[in-house]
Amino acid sequence: MGAGTGRDAAWLAEQGHRVLAVEPVQAFREAGIALHGDRIEWLDDQLPELSKLQQHGPFDLVMLCAVWHHLDTAGRARAIPGLAQATAPGGQLILSLRHDPTPDRGTFPAPPEEAIELASAAGFDLTRRAETESVHPVSRANGVSWTWLVLTKAERP
Repeated sequence: MGAGTGRDAAWLAEQGHRVLAVEPVQAFREAGIALHGDRIEWLDDQLPELSKLQQHGPFDLVMLCAVWHHLDTAGRARAIPGLAQATAPGGQLILSLRHDPTPDRGTFPAPPEEAIELASAAGFDLTRRAETESVHPVSRANGVSWTWLVLTKAERP
């Protein structure tokens, strides 16, 4: 549960951003390095603790795409303080929340209201919310949809 082989990280790097991809699975990190070379820095860490990430931040942008639903409610509550610490004041946290009417892959419901409430308690404001169908035809046919949240961390006084 992380950056996988780095598709999103590579796109950001191609746009000129410095990117740190967090991926706990060694095989995925190695595949990402083989695919993308040194355009991306890789970190072996994982949610909900993200204990190693704290040594690298804070970041202007933190993205969790297709990850949040792999954590149960307690894991998400444990994760959000670390995500807040990793996000710079004025920075943004982007979460994609998968909604699957028949979850069977070790996933959990990810209600947007829960994520917004947790983020708010950690110092984030909801900046944008969008509801989308899945881009994958099979998932779309199975009723999978997504909520995208952009959360902005409050500036320091």
